[in-house]
Amino acid sequence: MRTTITNNLTFVGIIYLLGLTVIGAPVILALLFIRGFSLGFTVGFLANERAGDGVIIAIASVLPQNLLFLPAIYLAGVASLSFSCLLIGRLRNSRLPVLPGLLGYHFIIIIVSCIAAAAGLVEAFLTPELIKTTVNLLIK
Repeated sequence: MRTTITNNLTFVGIIYLLGLTVIGAPVILALLFIRGFSLGFTVGFLANERAGDGVIIAIASVLPQNLLFLPAIYLAGVASLSFSCLLIGRLRNSRLPVLPGLLGYHFIIIIVSCIAAAAGLVEAFLTPELIKTTVNLLIK
């Protein structure tokens, strides 16, 4: 349980820190791409290897926590890119206020962190039981 929550919060934390810098914007996009690619590869592999059963197993094992986590990290990514754009605008116009954007950015990241922790709890408690039930139904 602690590991899944820590991994989710670490990912959100990396996106948060990269969003505080202008130079982190391309890295944020790369992280989101890698996450989506690996998730798609996992589901595709399960579906390809086990046909219909693989799709059901993929839905049971991958979908529950990612229903929460994927929208959360994409929200964090958009907020980070938006704040980076605000910082770029600040470089051009020194009168542009940063504090309201920074406060909003922190608020969004706090919400995303709570959702990421909830996704970790789903992955730790709900997903194993769902996988066991699914496999038992598929074996019969």
